[in-house]
Amino acid sequence: MDGLTVYKISKILKQNIINYSIKTIGVVNNNVQVVFYKHPIYNSLHILLNPQLVAIYVDNVFNSENNKFKFLNNTCIKDVNCSDFERVIFIDLFKYRSSGRKIMYKLVFEFFSKYPNFYILDEEDKIIYMLNNHYLDKSRKIELGEYYVNVKSNKSKSLRSDNFYDFKKMKGFYSVTALHALELVNNIGFDKAKENIINSLENDYFYIDLDDRLIPFEPIDYKKAITFEELENYYKEKVDKKLLHDQKKKLLSFFDRQE
Repeated sequence: MDGLTVYKISKILKQNIINYSIKTIGVVNNNVQVVFYKHPIYNSLHILLNPQLVAIYVDNVFNSENNKFKFLNNTCIKDVNCSDFERVIFIDLFKYRSSGRKIMYKLVFEFFSKYPNFYILDEEDKIIYMLNNHYLDKSRKIELGEYYVNVKSNKSKSLRSDNFYDFKKMKGFYSVTALHALELVNNIGFDKAKENIINSLENDYFYIDLDDRLIPFEPIDYKKAITFEELENYYKEKVDKKLLHDQKKKLLSFFDRQE
């Protein structure tokens, strides 16, 4: 998942789940499920953090018995943000103790290929839970009880930069989205292409390109446009294809050993 897609999803979540409350947060293997509500509406945020496939989408299917972090029950969602097109989403939570003291927590989801992770931070941004010990950028000291440290980007320019014309070297882009951006440039020029991409990040449409990859802005050629609500079906199809592919590999490996 590229940084532009993560940024766009964070903006959509920010517009839709602020002031909702957390009912439960559960973890099964590499899947995190955040059930949130504003009575009488209940929804579920699914975050798949598999090294081979990361995904995030909302549906209304949830298991309230999967409640790993009861101390976060009934916390209120204060904010959702993404740091400068990086592949990290932060969800700020708060609740009040019986004494009236306000307590802050933060959920951190890192959508890095091969190194996805999930953290819970206390009000000092210290790590009180981490999904696994695999994380990007080993210069960071990521341990329980330590302060959470953002990943250091190897790119300094972004869509917000002036007089910079190489999408491949901009934050948030990777090879596929940079290629689609270049096709836009070849058709409508750099300034108009950049403007179109920035404007696309403000709506809730995503585009499936001819190779079934998710693009957060409108490319020249694509199969169809989908809304944020339709990401559920897109990612579930991805998961099914991956499971089928893994099963096929296991079968082929088994028959190879029989020869």
